[in-house]
Amino acid sequence: MAALGLILALAALLRFPNLAVNPGWYSDEGTLVEIAHKLAQGGWQYLALNQSMLIVARPPVFLLILAGLFRILEPGIIVLRILTASLGVASVLLTYLVVRRVGSLPGLALLSALLLAIYPQAVLYSRIGFSYNLLAPLALVACLGVWNFLETEKTSWLAIASLAVGIGIVSDLMMATFLLPLLLLVSTRGWRKSLAALALAALPGAVYAVWMAVSVSQAFWFDLRFTLSRLGAFPLSLQIPVVLLNYYYLITRDVWFLAGLAGMFLAYPRRWRWLLLTMFLFPLISLGRTTGFATGLEDYYLIALFPLVAIGVACLVWAGFPYMLHTFQDGLRALFSRWGWQPEGWLSARLVALAGSLGLFLLLLSPLLISPALTLREVFQGFSPRIDPVLVNPGNAGKTIEFINQRVSKEDLVIASPAVAWAFAANAADFQQSLAADGIATRHFPADIPADRFIFDPSLPLAKYVVVDRIWRNWGAANMPEVAAMLAEVAGWPQVFTSGEFSVYQNPLH
Repeated sequence: MAALGLILALAALLRFPNLAVNPGWYSDEGTLVEIAHKLAQGGWQYLALNQSMLIVARPPVFLLILAGLFRILEPGIIVLRILTASLGVASVLLTYLVVRRVGSLPGLALLSALLLAIYPQAVLYSRIGFSYNLLAPLALVACLGVWNFLETEKTSWLAIASLAVGIGIVSDLMMATFLLPLLLLVSTRGWRKSLAALALAALPGAVYAVWMAVSVSQAFWFDLRFTLSRLGAFPLSLQIPVVLLNYYYLITRDVWFLAGLAGMFLAYPRRWRWLLLTMFLFPLISLGRTTGFATGLEDYYLIALFPLVAIGVACLVWAGFPYMLHTFQDGLRALFSRWGWQPEGWLSARLVALAGSLGLFLLLLSPLLISPALTLREVFQGFSPRIDPVLVNPGNAGKTIEFINQRVSKEDLVIASPAVAWAFAANAADFQQSLAADGIATRHFPADIPADRFIFDPSLPLAKYVVVDRIWRNWGAANMPEVAAMLAEVAGWPQVFTSGEFSVYQNPLH
């Protein structure tokens, strides 16, 4: 237990220091804080929109947890990040418990937990307030439930696995990619068990759907149709090439995924091996059909798979190290023999074993020790992730928020990216909402949103201030010509404040 305690302490050390400012703030974090803050006050609202949050693909589970924290703590991104970092540490603990339960090998369980604790991508994304961090422990619970059900055929374990997937779906729709592998694995015990699993997995979603259909029926069904339409982003004919391309970019950027997949084929016992491969590959392929990993801006969809990657890498090391050590030592003996020295006797055998272990450690295992040291340096000196072009500097954001809040009333309109819009003491709106209110479709909003969904009119001509940052420039304008046109129009307004990447423009009419 002491070793597990040290691993959990290492996981916390890599996830909590400098959490408020490192890395920079992401748009989705502002979205979550804004919705959860309004939910803590008793209503559904995202800046200018109300009634249903499914329009921004935000089912309620994670939001309810965050809203509960906001009832006792000051709403803000730091509280959100404390939650996701805690979920990251919890995933490390659950990884140990799951592997220990499956194989009864404490060494392999500790190694799996250690690898997840230091896995650079897992560390980085648990430090950013992504709601997908809740899916990682839920995926582990689902794996444990399926394993125990296959071993014991107890209905209680089937319920645990199914409800973990169902609750995950009502937290983030990405968890639906675990539904098919769950049903396939359970079907090995009979099709009736699959039907029971499907019913249990659908239960949380059914409760949510009934709740929303009763309270805001028209808005809910409008949002559901729009959200489902977004899931088929690529035509069926392109999905196989897109999957292959995404997989290529994924493994070239993150060798852990390739090593983890290789290690899953070495997992033991055999049933655990196929469970891991099924629960890993089906979600990965499903995400690869509709998600663009090539840019590196959507890797956070993979957070739920990070524990399985760590388990796979641990299996690769655990199963492969003895074989590689034996092969390395045989190679040394053959090399020494060619030099005319026959290593015989106890001392010579020990020297060969020591040389082989040292060489294999330097070649294969030393990176595992260097990785946490490099990550720890980034914790205190700053991360430079692939999504850095769409992260805003928290210090500059704070100065901009202070400038705006000193000059606005609650009735004034401010248009900004969600990364900072949540903090304005005014009617704040996202630049995409401003376009959607004028009947223009954007990447995340349709053109035909009913007028009663807007609490106030977020149209650009009504704004007192517009706050432009790198999210506008590097993502919005690059992906939506309408945002580029809006940016060009705003650039003609008086610029009244700058702080780093932030520029504040005042409407001349005000």
